[in-house]
Amino acid sequence: MNNKKIAWQKYEDVITEQINSPFLMELFDSIVDSEIKSQEEQEYQEEYVEYEDQYEQEEEHGLIMPISIPPSLSKEISIMSNFDCWMGYTNFQITNSIKKQISKIEGVGALRVCGRYRFVLGVGKMFKMRDIRIQFENKIIQGK
Repeated sequence: MNNKKIAWQKYEDVITEQINSPFLMELFDSIVDSEIKSQEEQEYQEEYVEYEDQYEQEEEHGLIMPISIPPSLSKEISIMSNFDCWMGYTNFQITNSIKKQISKIEGVGALRVCGRYRFVLGVGKMFKMRDIRIQFENKIIQGK
């Protein structure tokens, strides 16, 4: 393809979009609702509990939900905290040779290919994305 193009999006914006997606919010709401219902059922099943004891227990514990961060998400958070991360969208395939070319660009500290036309680029803290884009344009798009 002669007319190669790339679009960039700040990776934090991508994560924010995913977190704020209606589907994810619905899923979270349903988990919270089921946890609340489960807790309410447990409270109703308890016998001979005085009102004050129950009130103190709710105040002390509140809504307890087991939350564990999946390893993939903790890795994402680690990458985002150590690099200025950008999502790249292309109209050409990210082949192994293109991946090698990208990783050789000065300032690229992390690279993860997410699909045939999409990748995440981590820019080292001492580099500027503007400079990375220029190098990317010259080496990958124009082939100089």
